[in-house]
Amino acid sequence: MDALTITLPEELNISEVTHFHTSIVDKLSQLAPQQQININASELRRIDTAGMQLLVALISEASTQTNKLTWQNPSDSLTQCAAHLGLSDILLTTNS
Repeated sequence: MDALTITLPEELNISEVTHFHTSIVDKLSQLAPQQQININASELRRIDTAGMQLLVALISEASTQTNKLTWQNPSDSLTQCAAHLGLSDILLTTNS
């Protein structure tokens, strides 16, 4: 099965989380166990704690279904926010 690529929007903040969450849930429901998930974060410029919470939930769900998750081009905004909130290890951005 091909990998699923999720492209993060330019802004992932509280006003965007509900819409993006719905999109992610739809995509995850179509995943097979152990299917590769690629998250393209190259365009992400602004993220808040609600956006980070959504990404943590995505990683948790992927782990539950034994999907392998890989970051593609995590933006500086993402890695800086993750580091600031102490979430780098949880978000796996330190190994990207």
